[in-house]
Amino acid sequence: MEFVANNLAAHRSAANGEVLVDVLRRDLGLNGTTVACREGDCGACTVLLGSPRENITGSPLRYRPITSCISPHANARGCHVVTIEGLSAHGSNPLQELLCHYSGTQCGFCTPGFVVSLTGFLLNSPSLSFADASAAIDGNICRCTGYKAIERAIQQLIATYAPRLLAAPSRIAALVSEGFLPDYFLQVPHKLPSYQAAAHRSPAHPSPLIGGGSDLFVQRPGELRPQELKLLHPGKETRQIAVEPSQVIIPASSSIHDFCEHPQLKKLLPCLDKVKKLFASTQIRQQATIAGNIINASPIGDIANFLLALDTTLLLRSTAGDRLVAQKELYLGYKTLSLRPEELLFELRFALPTPRTRVSFEKVSRRTHLDIASVTSTMVLTLEGATIVAAAISAGGVAPFPLRLSHLESWLVGRAASPQTAREAANRVTEEIKPISDVRGSAAYKTLLLSQMILAHFLSCCPETISEESLLV
Repeated sequence: MEFVANNLAAHRSAANGEVLVDVLRRDLGLNGTTVACREGDCGACTVLLGSPRENITGSPLRYRPITSCISPHANARGCHVVTIEGLSAHGSNPLQELLCHYSGTQCGFCTPGFVVSLTGFLLNSPSLSFADASAAIDGNICRCTGYKAIERAIQQLIATYAPRLLAAPSRIAALVSEGFLPDYFLQVPHKLPSYQAAAHRSPAHPSPLIGGGSDLFVQRPGELRPQELKLLHPGKETRQIAVEPSQVIIPASSSIHDFCEHPQLKKLLPCLDKVKKLFASTQIRQQATIAGNIINASPIGDIANFLLALDTTLLLRSTAGDRLVAQKELYLGYKTLSLRPEELLFELRFALPTPRTRVSFEKVSRRTHLDIASVTSTMVLTLEGATIVAAAISAGGVAPFPLRLSHLESWLVGRAASPQTAREAANRVTEEIKPISDVRGSAAYKTLLLSQMILAHFLSCCPETISEESLLV
């Protein structure tokens, strides 16, 4: 592998499957990046990954916070990896000093992750608001300090520095000037091109294909780490999500963050903000891919269920050519796909929502945030006046795979968007599902959840004709 780690070139020969945190600590001696959960949950191992942007306007590098304990190090080829050691040239930088001043650290084990995540906030937030800063550390756990001290440090950080940083023409240059970043950051974009030739090597023998690795490196770490893996998106970012006049095209390697934060999609699908907040932490959204959530075929995959209700079509690519498959036809059984061995998911497409289209997303889990769904569901209704002319409903956690409720969809077409229709739809939902009892709830509980979600969907999609009071009659 070849990348820039802080201000130093890294030339290592570890297998592609070695996770980044182990290479940083064992091979490069960057021990400030700490290891705790090895599942991407605690944020202690957070680093910034600066990816070159090819044929994309804006800064030459995009810095993303990722959990290095579940990221294959080979995804860093041709990139700039920033650890806690790379954020100050001499002593502490202003962010570290503020955390110390406001007692935002005690044992210090989690502190490097907080500092790196907040540096990502300073680099990426367009508004430098407290809400953005809080979201930036949603994947960082502190078990001894208490978050109020960290919040006070953040509030002072914003009050002191946000006005100057927002007024600056270059955010990176301003952060260097204010002492948050060493001046070598200004030279990194000029160093990386020489590493790009090595960024796209693929193993000659068959091997697993890995995107962000956010699930596979939790489920199968021992199997993957010794391997030379094929990588879905090493090095450069070359393709973006495209919103065309009639359809949306999503490259398979797009991250969950790219999908949920796309400015045009957020206007077309306002519930994307809810999807984002309930999906996972900032670090996981930055590295998990759309393709991974689809191909994983988990019955409770949030994005898979959301896209399923949008009638998404998949472009599958192989040496034999391209093949279009409806996502609802992809799932044959539990973790079983209608995917040929040589095929890869290349991109996803769905029709542009119209002004008559209403989309609602619901998810219930044991914890509200950062948890796996007990049940998740999406409803897409197209209305003409108060009449339903098209319906699509997905349900996760109530079948062996992401499920479309096709019988209920057909029943809804032509009916009035009324409280009576909503109540009867909630009763009919039990006809198509086969939930099982597990650690996330009993079969009866999941059935009740989905029925309640149907009512919530109608409240969201049809506020002109349906109210909470009307559903209680």
